[in-house]
Amino acid sequence: EPDVQGFGVWWRWVLLNIFGRAVGFLFGFVLGHIVLGNVSIGIGEGLIVGLCQWLLLKRYIPRSGKWVLFSLIGLFVPIGLYGAAWLLWRFAFDFGWPMGALGWAGAYLVGGAFMGWMQLSILRRRIADPRPWVIWSALGWCASIFPMVIRADMSGDLPVILLILRNGMMSPAFAGLVLGAITGWGLMKMLGQGQRQTPAEDRQSISDH
Repeated sequence: EPDVQGFGVWWRWVLLNIFGRAVGFLFGFVLGHIVLGNVSIGIGEGLIVGLCQWLLLKRYIPRSGKWVLFSLIGLFVPIGLYGAAWLLWRFAFDFGWPMGALGWAGAYLVGGAFMGWMQLSILRRRIADPRPWVIWSALGWCASIFPMVIRADMSGDLPVILLILRNGMMSPAFAGLVLGAITGWGLMKMLGQGQRQTPAEDRQSISDH
């Protein structure tokens, strides 16, 4: 069984989240110009980040493919509702913050919690009490939105490809760093302690007594 202790596992999780967030945001941004608008950001990030996380997680938890689906649903639903509320009522969800930061933070907080709640069914196969994951997931996704507002103005004389790399990749990459650091820390702690016994271990424990 792979060892989950040590800095190396956490750092790989962080790198995968950086890559997933950058690529997922860019995918959602491009898709949003075709259909669904801002809702596509939730689709892109949920799908790609969930896939990247699963690539590492599958080493420790078998039959965990639904992790990707839960990540996609977890972001698509609240971001879709947030987008619909803004279109229907034009409510100032940003509360004066730049780029609607507080509104998006609320959507990602709900999305992270909803996603984490669905993912409990997978984590229970390895972790005795995975419920803290809902909090770690919510905090990670919520905190990760704030690096997105610290980005350069889209205007300027740079070529289009450089604007895409600067505004569409760098800021989401920093968001992925925050997301990966927070959720990775929580996940490694839970995987490294309080592990659920396998059926074979249960039988061995009974026979020892």
